[in-house]
Amino acid sequence: ISYSSNENLIYKSNRQAEYLERILFVCPKCHKLETIYSNKNTFRCTSCSLEGEYHKDLSLSFDDTSIPFKTISDWMKFQRDFIYKHQFTSPILLSDNNVELLFTSTTKNKELINKGNLFMHEDRFELVGKEKVDIYYFKDISEVVNQGKHKLLFYIGNDYYQFKGEPRFSSYKYYLTYQKLFNLY
Repeated sequence: ISYSSNENLIYKSNRQAEYLERILFVCPKCHKLETIYSNKNTFRCTSCSLEGEYHKDLSLSFDDTSIPFKTISDWMKFQRDFIYKHQFTSPILLSDNNVELLFTSTTKNKELINKGNLFMHEDRFELVGKEKVDIYYFKDISEVVNQGKHKLLFYIGNDYYQFKGEPRFSSYKYYLTYQKLFNLY
């Protein structure tokens, strides 16, 4: 699937919109974060009930015709600008449940460190598990990378850690927010 304008391309599926919330996480109508939910060929906002469809020609349509986006690329540009300008008002910027924290060094395979609820603050990631809390301060992190469908990597020295969420987990929202915090746009 390409996320930009594509003439004469067709994507046939009975579930082409499913998991779009991995990359589309800001509602273009109510501007709430983490409220987009997809099912089959449609998506909706769980806050304002905006509905839309992802068509086989890779175009978007909305029940609210004032939404100007025609492609996923249009929506992604809006999100990037929105996050860049957004003033977070809560100490917890973003959060997700049921996230695994994995550790990988240059000499070992991935190792599960913890599983629980992920919270992003202005200065750190926190993963709150049943028995412990893992905290990683941004000052110690050299890079944050959006990887694959639902994984977020971050590097500390020569080691990297990975947050791996459920299938609808948006690592992209964490990546964009981190970029905003460190003015990396």
